[in-house]
Amino acid sequence: MPGIPQLSDQELQRLCSCSGRPVFVACFTPSCVPCKRMLPMLDALREKLSSSLNIVRVNVEKYPLIATTYDIAAVPTLLIIVDGTVRERIVGVVDWKDLLRKASEYAAAHSSAGFPKSPDKFEIMNRDYEFCEQIGESQSSKVYRAIHRPTSRMVTIKVLLPKAHAGSGRKYSEPEFHCPLKHKNILQCYDFFTDGKFGYLVTEYMNGFNLRHCIEESAKSFPDPHIRFNHLMDTAQRICEGLIYLHDQRIVHGQIKPENILVSRDMMGPFFPVHKEVKISDFALASLIKGIFHSSAHVKGGDMRYMSPEQIIKRKATFRSDIFCLGVTLYELFTSHSPWNGRSGKGDLVARVLSPHFRPPFPSHLIPSLPGQLDSIIVKMLEKNEKRRPANIVEVWLALEKVGTRKI
Repeated sequence: MPGIPQLSDQELQRLCSCSGRPVFVACFTPSCVPCKRMLPMLDALREKLSSSLNIVRVNVEKYPLIATTYDIAAVPTLLIIVDGTVRERIVGVVDWKDLLRKASEYAAAHSSAGFPKSPDKFEIMNRDYEFCEQIGESQSSKVYRAIHRPTSRMVTIKVLLPKAHAGSGRKYSEPEFHCPLKHKNILQCYDFFTDGKFGYLVTEYMNGFNLRHCIEESAKSFPDPHIRFNHLMDTAQRICEGLIYLHDQRIVHGQIKPENILVSRDMMGPFFPVHKEVKISDFALASLIKGIFHSSAHVKGGDMRYMSPEQIIKRKATFRSDIFCLGVTLYELFTSHSPWNGRSGKGDLVARVLSPHFRPPFPSHLIPSLPGQLDSIIVKMLEKNEKRRPANIVEVWLALEKVGTRKI
């Protein structure tokens, strides 16, 4: 079945180490008739539970190391791997009802262990911060660079303005999502406190740029298209890894865009260095999807240029909404152009996003050096019908892995 991602032995190992979700691995050979009967069931399962499970397939004839590593004596064999450990091994074609029940149990267990609850009260800190300068501003917040006096550590403080929580019982939702998150590609949150008037979200300070600045300047830093492509691909993969973690916690970011992706400065190059850090920030519009069979959360607002059709029409966001927003961001990252042709009028922009007849130009039409495989990935991410997009962010990550390289 073409819908189920087919992995190599190395890709399977990386997936199991990268994602916290249970991984259902169908081990098969192309000539195996029972295998062909089993794959459609797995494809249906993938469509039903793609937000909670990773379902992949491996050709053990092509990659015999997997058969040796996991002691596979016959095909089809279904491996259920959780946290890198094989929890169950099913040999032969499994009954569909039993498979659905078992998968639902693993999905439910993963869901209950996912997003950690924030404490009711955060530790309120004294005036330990020295504000240095304002470095950003939005309609609902102002961002400052500051120094934490006891440790002399540079931090960022996001001051949440009163209208950021008007009408919501003065509850601050952003720190509830952001503070518990711990991942190399997520901006680290240190603390949150209030003074009765404003909320103060303390995060790590990134000495660098947002992705918008990098998009505008990257061609100057790396005029060679092949070197530039490898650096851009590396950036895209790191964003995906951050989203994999977020979706594993059942969090929809809701506003993946260049301004919310931070890239650190490095001695090797000002914009796309080899050993840079790439981190997702700004969880003001984040939502929690509750329950394994619930697939959407309420949309609170956002930048229309980076909203999916379902966010605009239904005011609902799903994991595939994040994939659409990432598709717009990657389009700009690789081409330096908006897929909506840079139109600034709100009505014209919405019409293009919603119209089933409008299709953005292929990225390779704008930048001929880009590979055609990248066109396929980004175009699928930008499908107006969310069911036609990749089932989950892991599939995007794997597809980018096949096109690009991270060894520069």
